[in-house]
Amino acid sequence: FNDLDSPAAIAMVGPNALFFAPAFADIQGGAFPSVTVSDTQGLNSVQSIVNSGANLSPPPEIAADDVPDWLRTPAALDTLVKQLKRAAQNSGRYYPSGQTPPNYGNYSAGTGITFIDGDSVIASFGQQGGGIMVVTGSFITFGAFNFKGIILVLGDDGVQINLGWGTVTGNLVIAPYNPNNLAAGWGRPTYAATTDTNNGPLVDSTFNGTSAVTDFMLGIAEK
Repeated sequence: FNDLDSPAAIAMVGPNALFFAPAFADIQGGAFPSVTVSDTQGLNSVQSIVNSGANLSPPPEIAADDVPDWLRTPAALDTLVKQLKRAAQNSGRYYPSGQTPPNYGNYSAGTGITFIDGDSVIASFGQQGGGIMVVTGSFITFGAFNFKGIILVLGDDGVQINLGWGTVTGNLVIAPYNPNNLAAGWGRPTYAATTDTNNGPLVDSTFNGTSAVTDFMLGIAEK
C-alpha cells in the first residue's frame, strides 16, 4: 500500500458532488488540485465557496483521466477496500459498526491502519490519527481532528465536519458506492463543513503517498 495516493487534497468521486464549507476555509493541494470532482455540476458546487471567499489552491477541477487505478470504478475501489479490511483485521485494527477505536493511528509518524465498518463519529476535541483510515459509512467529527495520511469515506452521507477540522496533512477521498451492487456505479459524494469559529476547516495536502501500514506487515500473499 505504499503507493496509495489521491489526485487531490480532497477527491470527490461520483456525480453531482455536494460541497459546502465556510468562506474562510483553507484547502491547499500543493502540486495537486485542492479539490477534484467528477462533473460540471460538482465543480459548480465547489466553485461557489471559492466565489464566497474560501481559499482553495490550486483551483478545484474535474478529475483528469489519469486518476489512480483504484479510483476508476467501484469494483476497483472495492478490491482495495477488501485488501485494507484484511490488513486491518490481521493487525487488530478492524472495528465493526458501533465500536469506537481506541485511537486512529500515529499522527506524528503518519502510520497505522484503522478500518471502521460503518459510521464513524468523533465527538471529542483534540483527537488525532495517521496512516490509512477507512470509513464505510459516514464520517462525522465535532471539534478539531488532526490527521496525517489518507482517509477514505465510502458511505452515502459522506463527510460532516462540525466546528472545524484541525489539520489534515494528506488526502481525503469521498467515494460512495454499494459493495453489494457494484454495477450501480458511484453515489453522490458529500462534504459538508460548518463551524462557529475562525479556525477551520483546514485541509493541508503536503504529500500524496503514505507508508501507512508498513508498521504492521511487509506484504500480503493469497494462496
